[in-house]
Amino acid sequence: MFNRWFLLSVALATAGGLAFVIWLDSREADSGYDAPARDTGLAGASGYEEAPANPELGQEDQERVAYVTSALDTLESERTRLPYMGELIRIYSEAGKYDRAAEWAHQRASLTGESDDWKEAGTFFLQSSRAAQDDEKVKHLASNARTMYQNARENDPDNPDILTDLSVVYMTLLEPESSYRLLQKALDDHPDHIRANFNLGVLLHQMGETDQSVGFLNRSHALAEGSEWEGVVQGYLDRYHDELFH
Repeated sequence: MFNRWFLLSVALATAGGLAFVIWLDSREADSGYDAPARDTGLAGASGYEEAPANPELGQEDQERVAYVTSALDTLESERTRLPYMGELIRIYSEAGKYDRAAEWAHQRASLTGESDDWKEAGTFFLQSSRAAQDDEKVKHLASNARTMYQNARENDPDNPDILTDLSVVYMTLLEPESSYRLLQKALDDHPDHIRANFNLGVLLHQMGETDQSVGFLNRSHALAEGSEWEGVVQGYLDRYHDELFH
């Protein structure tokens, strides 16, 4: 049984060099479950400066978007359209407008069918859910993310990054059992996957299975030594030290 107040700290590694950590807090919902939080923390990966979600585009970006979209309207060939779509994704994602980045990433993935493109679209849909103002919007965006990641998984069913990212989506949708199964599958074939170990440790901790969670958290800490994820894991261990090591 999950705690009344639900907190999940998870790590996502995304396509295109983006890597970040989402902390999903919650507030009590009428159903008795915890609703996704409005204000989630975001830690940027090394070399990536995180942008605020959904700001206004600057004048230069607006002009660039206008130019690229007008050029797109003149193109019919899929091959020639893809770089322009990629440019729009770059502009919107770097500006923190993840909802627009998600829309264009979805269009690109629909054309290419590539696993990495579906995965990137899923990442942006999930990220855009952070700025949603009501539960229904969060659910809608997370459901879109689930579809994107499921499409990615069809092409690469055993990819541990996709499985781990999809587990985050299911936590956002308040389906912890599905999240648990995905993490277990990721670790069955890839026992040294840092984020899957970490996420499963956090999930078990919040389920009240502290003794089991410590093993996965300690393993993720050992695997993360010297990597960009070491601080993430250590931060969680420090934050919940008294609960985990009582």
